Amino acid sequence: MDLGPVVGSNLNFFGERLGCRIIVEDLFADLERYPKDSETPFSKYLGGRLTHAPASVDGILCWNFFDYLDNAAATALAAALSRIVRPDGAVLAFFATIGVPNSRFWKHVIVDEDSLRQRPYATPGKKQNALPNRDVLRIFDGLKVSESFLLKQNVREFLFRKPSGSQ
Repeated sequence: MDLGPVVGSNLNFFGERLGCRIIVEDLFADLERYPKDSETPFSKYLGGRLTHAPASVDGILCWNFFDYLDNAAATALAAALSRIVRPDGAVLAFFATIGVPNSRFWKHVIVDEDSLRQRPYATPGKKQNALPNRDVLRIFDGLKVSESFLLKQNVREFLFRKPSGSQ
């Protein structure tokens, strides 16, 4: 599952390498379109947005979507992802180390097995938050950190796995 916008070359990459079904859920577009004056908080919307069966998804690419969420929305989304990823499944997410008041969304394009490229999303900027590591680990309660890297671009990359036997 990819939580970002459709990127044809990414679909080709995974289709050719893994031969798997790919689900695209462009939550960036949802966040951009969500009415700012809505009586329903975005966290409540996110909590019911992903209606996939429990333990039905092998892997999830979150990119840096969590950077644009408040704590309540981040917690709701992480709970939904933890519910739908299968045991031994993985969740890959990037997190900023420094918040930026007006950061653009980026499409993440897989170049090859070792490289990503970013292209700007066609929307204006949003406030980018920097969740501390302890908050990242807290919202993904039930998943275990398999790998964690601090990249040169001041981005933290986490690969979470759902333990075997979990529901």
